[in-house]
Amino acid sequence: MSTDVFRHDPDDADNPARTAFAVTPHDTNELQILPKALYFNATGWVTIRVADAAADQAFHVVPGQILAVRAQFVRVTGTDLTIEAGAPVGASAIVALA
Repeated sequence: MSTDVFRHDPDDADNPARTAFAVTPHDTNELQILPKALYFNATGWVTIRVADAAADQAFHVVPGQILAVRAQFVRVTGTDLTIEAGAPVGASAIVALA
């Protein structure tokens, strides 16, 4: 069993993620967990609503990019991502790091 020497430290936004999950863009469903960041396995545009923001924002992303935002929504409208050749089979275009 692994020993977590950081188990007593607070899980602050600037600390490493403790979990990760695939994100499926949707126009009305918000993410169940506000992530610390989004990791991308794809190239293109992603449209998100950051927690506490009044409007959506679009970002151009590339494979391996980490977007350090607390995304509440990842919209399907305005998101156009292409997973690059050579990505692992079944790789998600967007992974939330929480």
